[in-house]
Order: sequence, then C-alpha cells, then structure tokens
Amino acid sequence: MPGPYALTGRGTQAIGQPAQLVVTVTNLAPQVRTNKTQPQGYYGVGWLSWGDANGFRLPVPISLSPQVFDLPPGMTRLGYSLLNGSTVQVAEVPAPGLANNQLNPWDRSPQPVSVGYNAGVQPSQGQMTTFSYTVPSGRLLWLAKASVLCTRLVAPTANNYGQSWIQDSAGQIAFAWFFNAALGAQARDDLLGGPLILPAGSVVSGYHIDYSTGGEWLVTHELHGFLFNA
Repeated sequence: MPGPYALTGRGTQAIGQPAQLVVTVTNLAPQVRTNKTQPQGYYGVGWLSWGDANGFRLPVPISLSPQVFDLPPGMTRLGYSLLNGSTVQVAEVPAPGLANNQLNPWDRSPQPVSVGYNAGVQPSQGQMTTFSYTVPSGRLLWLAKASVLCTRLVAPTANNYGQSWIQDSAGQIAFAWFFNAALGAQARDDLLGGPLILPAGSVVSGYHIDYSTGGEWLVTHELHGFLFNA
C-alpha cells in the first residue's frame, strides 16, 4: 500500500487515486471523547476531505482506529484537519486492477484478421482447401464475417453442380451449394446471427469442390474479425 503518511495539524496530502484509505490514530489529544462501542469510537479527533483538481468532498470525521474510508474513483488530494495535537497515520489501498476477462475485447490488445481466397477454380482441381487459419496461443478470435461467393465464369459441358464452404472444428460456418448454374449465376452464403468467439487453437478453413464436367467458377472466400487476449 502506498504511504503510510503521518499527518498532524491541518494541510493537504497528495494521494494516488486509491480505492480506500486506512486511517490509524497514533496520538489522541486529551480533549478527545470516547464512547463504549466496540471498536471504541472517538469524537473530536479531526476530519478528512478527499478531492481532485475540481475540489473537495464534504469533510468526514475520524471516528474509529483503524478506520477504512471508501473513496470514489480519481481522488488525488486529501485534506485533513486534526485537532488539539491528535495525529493519524494514513495508508492507501490501491484500486484493484480488472482481470483480463473483465475487460472488453477491444481493450485486450486487439489485432485485425482478414484471410481468404479469390481465384478461378476448375473441376479438375478436385476438392481443394482455399485457406486455413489457426487462432494463436493465448488469443481469442472475434469472427465477425465469414462469406462464400461462387460466380459461374465458364459454363460446363455436363453435370453442373458442386459446393463451397467455410468451417471450423465445430462444423460449417457458411455453405453455398450450386446446381444447374447458368453463366454468370452466383451461389452465396454468409455467417448469420452475430459474431463467433473462437478459442486458441481453433482452425478455420475454406473448401471447394466442383462435380461439373468442364467449366469454371470464381470462388471467393472471406474471413474477417480480430484477435484479442484470452
């Protein structure tokens, strides 16, 4: 704990935006009155008033020893008035830091991620992997967009069907099926229902297979999101 500060008389002490102050009476003036409470209460030790650059809060009496005072955030000054020679010792209790998982994702070292594929694909290429991405250790992936778009560039001579998709270890995220697609036709699917949060080690991949005889598709797979600390 920062401090402690030995205070006497009247003055102002700089403090470091603590969550609490622990005040211990180190000398009681003869004029201080007590009561029979447990812990024993005091009357006439003095007052404390905390504040910031804008001013001070109303004074609060010192009534116990030790006494804990809860402070609002951002307090940088402590005014004190100690009567008739009474003295106190003041220690700061720092505000607890937030655990990492209590912070918003965008406050946890965010890093954008964009991966994908965009190229012409012919049936002779068989089932192909268009891309593969692994979420790094210690990070989470906020997956905001995953989309599959297939555009018929060259008409086939027979069959004319196939499929294209993006998946993670749990299953398909976006899936497009094309059948009897004319020249210029498109098949599309997108991640719906909001973002996915994928843990470290998750693998997201794109796949495409065309069962047609001849022809060509323009295959576009997109994955967008951002990494943040787990």
